[in-house]
Amino acid sequence: MKKIGFVFAIACAALLLSGCGGMSRAIQRNQARSAHRRAVSHAHGELLRLVPHDARIWVHNRTVGMEAAYASGVADDLVSALMQSEMTLVDRESAELIARELDIQLSGDVRDSDIVMIGHQIGATHLATINIVTTNPRGTGIQRRLQMRVLNIETGALLLQSDTGSVWRL
Repeated sequence: MKKIGFVFAIACAALLLSGCGGMSRAIQRNQARSAHRRAVSHAHGELLRLVPHDARIWVHNRTVGMEAAYASGVADDLVSALMQSEMTLVDRESAELIARELDIQLSGDVRDSDIVMIGHQIGATHLATINIVTTNPRGTGIQRRLQMRVLNIETGALLLQSDTGSVWRL
């Protein structure tokens, strides 16, 4: 009888431990979603603060590689938030096609001046470029950060360069 109780106790402990691992992953996912929402909300607030309400904003995702799909989701969330704020947005897909064509023509990275030229072509007054930066500080695990720059296309002036503060962490 004692053996059965001991085996039962070990089985319960194993179930609890494995359940805690699942719980830990669920908590991590919720924290990641919360950080994602916080960073997008901060980016949205910065854009509303920096650009006039009658601006025509182009949100350009410059992320390539493994983070490109995630960055596309961040861009979608930012565009959605801007639309809910009744900001005027430039059609991203058309602009992205022009940017890709220009990138092919230049056979390299597209510079800010090239992006400003595209912005003029598509009628944007302001450009928000986003990029997902991943780091692994001192082996603590991979961290993502939203990097955003805001340019006034009409003047070429840089209005915002995000920093490495926690509000930008994803």
